Amino acid sequence: MSKIFEAIIGARIAAAAEASGVLPDGQMSNRKHRSTEVAIMMVTEMVRATWSRKGLVPLDFTGTFDAVSREKLPEVQNDQLVPNETHFCGRGLSSASRRERPARE
Repeated sequence: MSKIFEAIIGARIAAAAEASGVLPDGQMSNRKHRSTEVAIMMVTEMVRATWSRKGLVPLDFTGTFDAVSREKLPEVQNDQLVPNETHFCGRGLSSASRRERPARE
């Protein structure tokens, strides 16, 4: 019975938060109609817009895609027609997380 109440209260809180606009547009987790695919498309558009102005986009991928198979990711990206300029996500992330950083002086 308590699980039912939790679900009802959770749904009401989520609906109230969406209706009042208190959540930032970039908030993706635990929101309806905000999938990983939508998040990737938003980041891709942000990167393209910034590159067209010859700007720099600082992105922090720490912990991103930590459960994704690095070997299979490029194949999935191609199957899903992910733009080529975003394919760097599958390369370098695994090595970047293992790379040692120089000690600060």
